[in-house]
Amino acid sequence: MKLDHEKYRKLAGFLLKTRPEEMSCDEWIDRVGEYAERVLAGRPIPASLDEVVRHIEHCPECTEEFQAILAALREDH
Repeated sequence: MKLDHEKYRKLAGFLLKTRPEEMSCDEWIDRVGEYAERVLAGRPIPASLDEVVRHIEHCPECTEEFQAILAALREDH
C-alpha cells in the first residue's frame, strides 16, 4: 500500500497521540456502556471514564461503534 503525504501526516499524528497506557479497544468496549448511558441521560461524566472518552477521540473504529451504541440506546428509550 502506497501512502501519500497527507496519509503519512495523519498516521504520524495518531502515533504521536498514542500513549503506552492507552486503553485498548477490548478494554474500551467493556466500559463504553456506562459512558453512553451517562451521555444520553445528560449526567456528569466521572474522571473514572476519562480513558473511555480519550479512546473515542483517537480511535475511528470505536467512534463509529459508539455512535451505533448511542443510536441503539435511543431506540430503546
